[in-house]
Amino acid sequence: MKSSKNIVVVLIAVIVSIIIITLTLLFIVLDKKEFSDTENRYLQKFPEFSFESLESGEYIRKLETYLTDHFPFRNEFMFLKTSVLKGIGQTKISDLYLGEDGYLLEGYMVTPESTTIPIDVLNRFNDNLPENTNMSLMLVPTSVEIYSEKLPKYATNTSQKDVIDYVYKNINFDGINVYDYLEKESTTIDLYYKTDHHWNTFGAYLGYVAYMNYLGIDDLERPEFEKITDEFYGTFYSKLIDNSLEKESMYKLKDDDVEYVMKDVATDTVTNTIYEEKWLKEKDKYSYFLGQNKALLEIQNMSNENGKKILIVKDSYANAMIPFIAKDYEYTYVIDPRLYRLDVSDYVKENDIEEVLLVYNVKTVETDLGIRNLR
Repeated sequence: MKSSKNIVVVLIAVIVSIIIITLTLLFIVLDKKEFSDTENRYLQKFPEFSFESLESGEYIRKLETYLTDHFPFRNEFMFLKTSVLKGIGQTKISDLYLGEDGYLLEGYMVTPESTTIPIDVLNRFNDNLPENTNMSLMLVPTSVEIYSEKLPKYATNTSQKDVIDYVYKNINFDGINVYDYLEKESTTIDLYYKTDHHWNTFGAYLGYVAYMNYLGIDDLERPEFEKITDEFYGTFYSKLIDNSLEKESMYKLKDDDVEYVMKDVATDTVTNTIYEEKWLKEKDKYSYFLGQNKALLEIQNMSNENGKKILIVKDSYANAMIPFIAKDYEYTYVIDPRLYRLDVSDYVKENDIEEVLLVYNVKTVETDLGIRNLR
């Protein structure tokens, strides 16, 4: 009996050793990718050694990330890990709750007292604009707020509405109430992607409606939408690699009768569309809207010569909303202050822009570095 147990132990040790050796050899011989399509991010390169980086711990941190990023069959192991955790009943993996109806929901634990949204920066930026400029801020709640009833039992979450109300009370310009529009329609149609952190095109449309109503424009006809793909997996999926989740559909505003000229100022690239079809063949399908984030885009609507101009300062939430806005304005300017290094207020003055709209989701704006550089 003892001999049999020893044989089993030896066999297990041999198998484990073979697995370790095999994975090590694969790690050495396999090509190292620079970019992960699944996670939509650049992978860690092999860190450059220096005694300073070793002493500070930076070298070890980067080396650990490098080993993790390039581990053989990494996606398969991530899927296995997620499957095991779900199998034992875990309802939160990483920072994502496994919600009802296939929703992945990112937790939110900010209060009005703890928010880091830079109210003073926003007020100072507004003060730097010409007196005739109408500036407004749209803070968009994320899916965990609008679909909080889909959270697992005993999930902890704070109120995004409380934070939005607090910010709006303390800015010296107008806040756009998109919250009520989303809450009202949330039971009739999905307004957010289930596997991604963005609102979808229907949610973005309600953002547009909220802004138009704020401007006093109420006679809006509901537009037509068209499906552009059934193969979407978003950023939340990439954190878990959960292949049991269904792929999602994406839609766009049906605006084929509108002619645009869009210029990426940094690269001096001009196109006749505000969509980039190539991204529908990639993992990052949300970049179909305007392409990946750019420092400055200048969009001219050749089908609407009404002379109206608007500047949208934004994070990526605005990308899906901009097609609705651009349809109504002759000139739509789009600045992402994470990438734009000049004074935005100077750009407003130089281009005689009378409307400035800031669009951010309420979670990531807490740590957004670009908005802190607005001036």
